[in-house]
Amino acid sequence: MPHETLLIGVKSRARNVSSRFSNPSHAPPNTKNRQAGTRHTLLLSTLVFSFFALLTSCGDDSTTTEEKTSSGLPSRETALSGKVPQTFELVHTLQHDASVRNLTFSPDSTLLATASTDNTAKTWNTKTGKTTHTFEHNTPVTEITFSPDGKLIATASDDGTAAIWKTDTGKRTHTLEHHDSIMDLAFNPDGTLLATASTDNTAKTWNTKTGKTAHTFEYNTPVTEIIFSPDGKLIATASVDGTAVIRKTDTGKRTHALLHKDPLTGIAFNPDGTLLATTTLKGIIKISDTTTGEIRHSLQYHNSVTGVSFSPDGTLLTTTSTDGTTIIWDSSTGEPIHTMQSPTDIVRNAIFSPNGTVIATTSFDGTAVIWDTSTGKMVHTFQHNDNVWHTDFSPNGRLIATASANGTTKIWKIT
Repeated sequence: MPHETLLIGVKSRARNVSSRFSNPSHAPPNTKNRQAGTRHTLLLSTLVFSFFALLTSCGDDSTTTEEKTSSGLPSRETALSGKVPQTFELVHTLQHDASVRNLTFSPDSTLLATASTDNTAKTWNTKTGKTTHTFEHNTPVTEITFSPDGKLIATASDDGTAAIWKTDTGKRTHTLEHHDSIMDLAFNPDGTLLATASTDNTAKTWNTKTGKTAHTFEYNTPVTEIIFSPDGKLIATASVDGTAVIRKTDTGKRTHALLHKDPLTGIAFNPDGTLLATTTLKGIIKISDTTTGEIRHSLQYHNSVTGVSFSPDGTLLTTTSTDGTTIIWDSSTGEPIHTMQSPTDIVRNAIFSPNGTVIATTSFDGTAVIWDTSTGKMVHTFQHNDNVWHTDFSPNGRLIATASANGTTKIWKIT
């Protein structure tokens, strides 16, 4: 059956770096000098010019597509009963001594965890705004996540170490080591495994009880992202050479390699794990069948795509771009539904609310924006005094947090 490539025409603006590489500490390492400290001194402008060169050297990556339908179940608890939130009240401002790179809520929404370039991660009581624990590393903390039951926290650092901590006591239970910076980490759905992705060209899975390596996956270039499928049976990785790999979690066996001709900037499973979405620095968006490896849709955008995510019910897909646009797509047809334009040239990423009625986007102009997914209209804008790196909704849908390069994290009450 013939495939079809969709070409979305949008006025081109100056390209910039991807969401994961826009932070200098997340840049692909210089192969001649892999020391984390060197990467921290890189200026954003240097990265931009590097990626301009990379973009001009990359070939076209258009691919054909076969249209099929898919469905998924919501993966998080719905708290707002399908209503679009109307008001956002600032309830807490939390302070690190340096940029906050990442944040995430605990599964029960009572804690917020933050990761910072001040070499610490922290947990905060979302009701009081007080710090509950501080987790120390020797270098900037790049990633942080809770286990699905909330009993464990994992942190990752630029020095190539990840740590597993007990949430209630703050005690470190295991230290896990790579040979270079850890770019991403994720717990599997039952919390028995932790997956890590590193610039040392490997990804690993670890037994969270023993701290021992379960599998090591080797690549030709740095691995930027790693995720488990919602049922935990599959694991997917993204690397700088444009390869997304799907593996069986239990055996580590590779089932599919999804090839692109430029660096990947995002990967996401749909809620039932039957589809994997991938995005690239040159604007290619692919939706692939995780069972067969077949490409369902291949979309070509005219600017770099910085991130991708599925809605909680799997019917929508959202992508963000360096030209300031966020697009909501129909995941079953590959057709664009809404295109939202931000004031800034770069939108780093977007995340759906638990009930899917809105998405939140972050950008370099010091704002995070809430958009109505049914209309594509702007609902609210959150202000910071510096780049907004990350945002997250609490699982109960009642809070949203935003993290900034000026060291502040803000928690907002949603009504």
